[in-house]
Amino acid sequence: MSAADAGAPGARTEMPRATGAGTGTGRGGVDPLAAIVFAALVLACFAAFFVTQRLKHTPTVVQRFLHGPYFLPQSNGPRRQERLSFRIREADLVTVTVIGAAGDEVATLVRDRPLPGYTQLKLRWNGRRGPTSS
Repeated sequence: MSAADAGAPGARTEMPRATGAGTGTGRGGVDPLAAIVFAALVLACFAAFFVTQRLKHTPTVVQRFLHGPYFLPQSNGPRRQERLSFRIREADLVTVTVIGAAGDEVATLVRDRPLPGYTQLKLRWNGRRGPTSS
């Protein structure tokens, strides 16, 4: 094709082809490193899925934590003491501390009490500083 024909309508021009680094294998295939990275990411996603499924079905350390819907220690009504109840998964020493809105310790109801696993611990608190009988 001559230089004069290059600008003529209907003239064909050839586009240059990219070759070299960054174009895969040069034969339209996939870069082997990219394939390995992709496979590793797919395996990591599957592994993360199975780990999260196992964590969702693992019992929590503190179980069945129960308390009343409201607590009015200054009233003359039936809710002058708060009832707390929970159990733990494995036998351990238990300390139960009431924390105030400012983050300070208000009362420690139980300190280093041995509690067998899956045994319900029931406590009552009168809203004052210090423990109440359980």
